[in-house]
Amino acid sequence: MMKLKIALIGPPNGGKTTIANFLSDATDNSGNEYRPTQGVRIVEFESYLNINNRSLKVDIELWDCGGNKKFEKCWPACYKDANGVMFVYDPVSEVQITELDYYYDHFVLQSGVQQSNCIVVAYSRQPAKSSVQLAYDQLLSSMYR
Repeated sequence: MMKLKIALIGPPNGGKTTIANFLSDATDNSGNEYRPTQGVRIVEFESYLNINNRSLKVDIELWDCGGNKKFEKCWPACYKDANGVMFVYDPVSEVQITELDYYYDHFVLQSGVQQSNCIVVAYSRQPAKSSVQLAYDQLLSSMYR
C-alpha cells in the first residue's frame, strides 16, 4: 500500500485543523472554540485515489502543523520526507495572505518538496466542502503522475 505524508501549514487560526478533520472524517469536539495546535498533530487515515483509471488504496498522514512561529523548531520534522504541502489561510485576513511567503520558504524551499506537490487553500468559516475535497484530490493525484 502506498503512503503519503502531507504537511498542512499556514498562519494561526487559518483553518488547518478544520480542513484536516474534514479530509480525514475526524470529529471536532471543540464546540467551534478556537484551540491553536501546539506543535503538530498527526492525523492518519486511508483513502482511495483514482490514478490512470485505477483505484489505489493509500495511507495518508496529514501533519497539522501549528502555525505559530514559536513552533518553528518543530517544522523540519513536519516537512521531512513530505510528499506534499497544503498551505491554508483565511482570505479575509490581509496579514495571513502576506505571511504565506514565510511558510513557503520553510516548507518548500528548505524541504525540497516539489512546487507541483503544493496547494494553497483559502479557507473561510463557511467553506464549500466540495471545493476543498476537489483541491485535495487533485493534489494527491498529481503526486503519482
